[in-house]
Amino acid sequence: MNKIGFEINLVRIISWSSLLATVVVSAWWSTEPVNYPKLLVISTAACALLLSAIIPAFRKLYSNHRLLIGALLAFLLMATLSTALSSDELAQNFYGVHGRSTGFLAYFSLVLLMTSSVLVTKIESFNKVIRFFFIAGIVNVTYVFSEILGFDFIPWKNVFGVPLGTLGNPNFIGALLGFLAVGLFATSLNSSSANRTRILSLILLFVALFEIDKTNALQGFIVAAIGFMYIALLYIRSRTPSRFIQVGYIFLTACAGALSLLGMLQVGPLKDLLYKSSISLRGIYWNAGIKTGLSNFWTGAGMDSYGSWFRRSRDISKLGPDTWTNAAHNVVIDIFASGGIFMLLSYLAFTLLIGVRILQFVIKYREFDATFAILSGVWICYQSQSLISINQIGLAIWGWVFGGLIVAYTSNGTFSRELAATTKAQLLKKKKHEPELVDTKIMLSSILGAIVGLSLAMPPFLADANWRLAMISKDEKKIEQALKQWPTDPVRLSSGMQLYINNKMYEKAYEIAKVSTQNFPNDYYSWYNYGYMPNISVTEKSEIEKQLKRLDPNNPKRPW
Repeated sequence: MNKIGFEINLVRIISWSSLLATVVVSAWWSTEPVNYPKLLVISTAACALLLSAIIPAFRKLYSNHRLLIGALLAFLLMATLSTALSSDELAQNFYGVHGRSTGFLAYFSLVLLMTSSVLVTKIESFNKVIRFFFIAGIVNVTYVFSEILGFDFIPWKNVFGVPLGTLGNPNFIGALLGFLAVGLFATSLNSSSANRTRILSLILLFVALFEIDKTNALQGFIVAAIGFMYIALLYIRSRTPSRFIQVGYIFLTACAGALSLLGMLQVGPLKDLLYKSSISLRGIYWNAGIKTGLSNFWTGAGMDSYGSWFRRSRDISKLGPDTWTNAAHNVVIDIFASGGIFMLLSYLAFTLLIGVRILQFVIKYREFDATFAILSGVWICYQSQSLISINQIGLAIWGWVFGGLIVAYTSNGTFSRELAATTKAQLLKKKKHEPELVDTKIMLSSILGAIVGLSLAMPPFLADANWRLAMISKDEKKIEQALKQWPTDPVRLSSGMQLYINNKMYEKAYEIAKVSTQNFPNDYYSWYNYGYMPNISVTEKSEIEKQLKRLDPNNPKRPW
């Protein structure tokens, strides 16, 4: 019987889960078509890897990577404390808020995926994960092109009027295309690749840039430009020993970066090209996130709880009373707001550790190593994107997986010599004469872990899918059951309440209003919609007034 070895099983799970987390959507079955299915994928993969790879190899992991494992464990500890101590509902902390799904389970899964990636040792394993990254990118290039031509086969409501890709938002798909463009640029510079591969990479590179332009996503061009400059630096170092040229290039790119940053801040010659009103909004969002973190300094407001605090922390004089967001549009600030100072420090610790590994490798090895260039280039792009945007699962998966792979790759030294010394014929011969051996225990552990992970992530997806089916059926009983199905969600409850009000079913609307405010006492809209109920008592109105003042103290707007 053919058997699968430890690393082959490990890399298969990492590769396929990363691909699926990027491309899978469920617009045919659920009202939230993007994040619920992506959470399903990473939770399933993470638990499979926990049982089949991390636990069996934990001693080795901790022995070889104590700083990284220590930082990741500290991160998980603080995420656990934040979830347990939050004043928001437990299930909301665990699964995250509707439309984001970046609660405890998402970060738990990302930590396990990064940890598993550190166990990779073979050059073909690194390159396999990279191939799956390119497949995910090419799937989106193809889909975005069909969207541009007017053929959108995914049945969702596109309110943006520009391509969404499989990430459901033009900014996210713009960033992913930027990641892809950087990977393609590194491939085109790789002298070890066949000429047709390099030419095809250049063609796809320009197609990706064209599609970024069609998404109107400035962040796509920003991350691509940062990645291009980094890859170009690696290539220049490999081609010339002149420090004058290298230092000159770094100086010029630093000047270009400074001018670009000033332009985004409405200063300098590039301001008309780079400034967008959304940049000013991000400043307000960041400030609100920092205030939320400072107000919940030690353990944070709760996982994915930024939205519950936004109205209390924002500067209403710079923002209309109805403008609201549930993410800081900066991953570092989001983590501070969610988990407090120690969760932030642990995140910065393992991020800095990976950055130092990249720097050490670049200093030590001069030759252009395409595998390292792609891993580190995309990771740098993800970090850049994370400072100006949201931690979308389909993007985050590559930042966390590639971060782990960078640690593994730099631990093993450069693989370029090994790759150059091994011809394709030798690789084929090796595969032919050395059958892959498998430990059945590994496979069973993977399957058991996958079942556990799938079971953990399934409830919000099923609740949302049942809500969609109930709405289609228009059956009053099914609608009521779907509204109350665990885990309840304030967005779903608000939709149901509005449906009952529109149909003058005030008793049902009142019942849902009570459920919503009891389950989600920190949700502003639950209390605000409660105020729309006819014939509420003076006592109830007084309580609603009290809660609205607590949740949005500077906003005089009321539902009555």
